[in-house]
Amino acid sequence: MDQIKVVIIGAGKRASEGYIPTIQTLSDRFHLAAIHDIDPDRAAAAGAQFDIPSYSNLEEMFSNVTADFAIIAVPALEIHQATMDTAEFDLHLLVETPISIDLASADQIARIAKIHNVKLEIAETYYRRPHERIKQLMIQEDVFGKINLAYCRFVGKGYHAASILRSYIGFDIPPVHVWGHQQDFQVQPHTQFPNATDKTDTECWQHGVIEFRDGRRAVYDFTTLSYGSPLRWHRSKATTEIYGEKGMCVGLEPMILNGDSKTHPIVIRRQETVIADVNVLEAYVAETKPKIVWENPFREYPLTDSQVALALCLTDLENAIRNDTDLEYGFLNARTDREIDLAIGASADNNGIGIEIL
Repeated sequence: MDQIKVVIIGAGKRASEGYIPTIQTLSDRFHLAAIHDIDPDRAAAAGAQFDIPSYSNLEEMFSNVTADFAIIAVPALEIHQATMDTAEFDLHLLVETPISIDLASADQIARIAKIHNVKLEIAETYYRRPHERIKQLMIQEDVFGKINLAYCRFVGKGYHAASILRSYIGFDIPPVHVWGHQQDFQVQPHTQFPNATDKTDTECWQHGVIEFRDGRRAVYDFTTLSYGSPLRWHRSKATTEIYGEKGMCVGLEPMILNGDSKTHPIVIRRQETVIADVNVLEAYVAETKPKIVWENPFREYPLTDSQVALALCLTDLENAIRNDTDLEYGFLNARTDREIDLAIGASADNNGIGIEIL
């Protein structure tokens, strides 16, 4: 099988710590042809570090490099322009989150992808993480019955949380109303990020409620201190909860009634191996009857769980390109999750008034 040729737009942390190591580990499937950044020094540094051609001019790069798809890995405020510029070279696109800063810009990205007849996938990794995959599989196997309510705290910014919550309720169930609230609080002054020059002395809590067309709901809580702050447990203690007709799941601790009015915990076991000093997930196994197993499709590669989620994004687009198949997540889901995120903020800015979406 020929390698898929990839270029990366943006030479920041997301590229250097996420995409590049993952692509180079999957070198039997992907070839990293070049990296681009508008900052020539940053582009050159990434090129030297990873031994790949680097450019600061798109036209120059594509006059020298052939690629099948481009990864847009620039900061959020630059995603729209970088995607619009790159699409002009008729490349399939894997775009970082959020898809854009507003819905009008997101729709422009979708239109230009259609004009150039290219695939457009969004690199939403949160719901693709292995520990989420086993829960999604248990929901599909009806372990918990119909999911009535889903909840997450500290998981990530609104669009990330929306993707996880909708993966529990069902991506095919439209959200229809959103309510939001947020409030600032004073906290002990502290350094939130290692390289910060100023101390943080405030915290903003945001809360959102999402109602779906069939009446089910999802709830979201997030604090600005969940990123980096030593004052909060941040995302290492992120919580997701699923409440269904026949049982529930908090994190990776499910339980069901099993028809006898007694609580029956279900054990989820993590099976690992070590490859090149990396603890590699082989599978998650839920001790149901029969057992439910999610096998890591990349268990033969030295990839961390986070890199597995990125690899699922990459191979989703690879498969769509090779076989002209539909994308797993795609533009519509990315737009919906961003719409939920923006609506929570808009509701919070208007004293919690409900906002109708879709």
